[in-house]
Amino acid sequence: MGLFSRKAAAPVPAPGTKAKSEPPSVPAAGTPGGSDDPLVPLLGMSVDQAAYADSTLTLTFRGAAGEAHLEGYGRVFLAEKGVPSIAGTPPFEALLGLLPGRKVVGAAMRVGDTLTIDLEGGLAAVASLRAGDYPGAEAVYLKGPGRSYVNFNENGVARLQM
Repeated sequence: MGLFSRKAAAPVPAPGTKAKSEPPSVPAAGTPGGSDDPLVPLLGMSVDQAAYADSTLTLTFRGAAGEAHLEGYGRVFLAEKGVPSIAGTPPFEALLGLLPGRKVVGAAMRVGDTLTIDLEGGLAAVASLRAGDYPGAEAVYLKGPGRSYVNFNENGVARLQM
């Protein structure tokens, strides 16, 4: 076999990086790797308060793990059984009023795409993590439970010290 008859090798990612493919998602609760997921502590907590003002969806959760506060900026929506309602519309306001008292049954983050909090009864709160869909450097802030403080944006997750 001559030098020019060989196939080019598949590109190898640099050490410490991953090959570019579909954006990874944060593991769901109960799956391997889910324990380091900053969203896992929300599972089983209930929405205590829900509000929307100035393009910001604010959710406060309470549960055995304590209290958590989530703020989603920019393009956010609520969904009922997969049907989205755009922020600021009457259907969105109606769903916002249904959130308090609902338990978190799932939470996932798809890098560069969305952060989704699934609630009892087929309700979900979704915030876009796509660049340009939110003002500033972060799309979503999650404070707590406990002393955890996490930012989510198009590049993934950043943990902050408190």
